[in-house]
Amino acid sequence: MRTDLDQLLILKTNIRSHEEKAIIARVFDCNDMIDFWTIDQGDIDCVLRVQSPSLQYCDIIQLISSLGFTAEELE
Repeated sequence: MRTDLDQLLILKTNIRSHEEKAIIARVFDCNDMIDFWTIDQGDIDCVLRVQSPSLQYCDIIQLISSLGFTAEELE
């Protein structure tokens, strides 16, 4: 049985500006596999949190990369 924490993916990104966040928002907001997402641009790692019942880290990294940004699993 999965819990909400099992569905939470936490990544380090290079998404720093509000304009860059808007690019991500256009894609993430219309993705049915993403329940909720936030990005902490005040954090040095620009931490992206994605809640999804089906996506894995590799899926989010690939999506971010396709938009011209970098992401990696935050340990």
